[in-house]
Amino acid sequence: MESFEIELLGKVITVRPLDSEDYEVFEDGQYLGVITPILGDNGITWSTHSEKIANDYAQQIGELIEEHDM
Repeated sequence: MESFEIELLGKVITVRPLDSEDYEVFEDGQYLGVITPILGDNGITWSTHSEKIANDYAQQIGELIEEHDM
C-alpha cells in the first residue's frame, strides 16, 4: 500500500502503511511516530508509543485511516 493523506484539525497528515498493521504518521512533513490498531471487545482502538502523539490524537488519526481503507 502507498502513502496517503488525511486532514485532521486543519492539518495535513501523511500516513504510510508499514508491512505489519502499523502506520507511520507525519504531520506537515514532520515525522510523529507509529500508530497501531488494537482489536478489543469494543472494536478497534489506536495506540502509540510516540511522545509526539497523544493517545486521543492517535485514535482520531486511526479512525480516519479506517474510513480511508473502506
